[in-house]
Amino acid sequence: IKRALERGDDDDDEDEDESSESAGKRNERRLKREEFKNKLEEIKDEKKQERLDRIDQNIGRINSKAVEHFKKVVGRLSGLLDKIESKTNAVAETGKDVSSVLALISTAQTKILDTLSAIEAQSQASYIVEIESEENLGENVSSTVHDLRADLKGVEAKVREAKGAVKNAFMALKAIIVDNEDSESPSPVPIATPI
Repeated sequence: IKRALERGDDDDDEDEDESSESAGKRNERRLKREEFKNKLEEIKDEKKQERLDRIDQNIGRINSKAVEHFKKVVGRLSGLLDKIESKTNAVAETGKDVSSVLALISTAQTKILDTLSAIEAQSQASYIVEIESEENLGENVSSTVHDLRADLKGVEAKVREAKGAVKNAFMALKAIIVDNEDSESPSPVPIATPI
């Protein structure tokens, strides 16, 4: 998982098809960007041009910041899961049954990898306002912002699933550790208190 975080994806080797597909997507995004710039120049009102250009830049910046935030969160979750795994191995050495925790750790690792691929897909997404006419600019911007929000909410849901999976693994390990401590500690002796 750490290697996938450092690379930014979860594939060990890229196929030529994937690289040509990503090159095609980059080319498509570049063409859309050029088309946007051309249509932006056709708008007669300079204030609308400036505003639309600024909105377009803000949309890209918002997406980039959200992707970086999601990567940091998943990085922290991955670090926590590594600690849970090492503690689980230490508890297993004492003879406790930790198979349920190991299964939950495996589930959490899968969720984290799924989340990383969703984050990578989001980082490749581009949101370019499609200018149809000068009268419909507000609707066009609103539609683009709506698409961005919907996509970011989808990635956020994946991050929450991964967080929940890590929490489940932690809680299962905690239950085993607390059960272990309870069985090892002697029962408290009641102390008589003077009246």
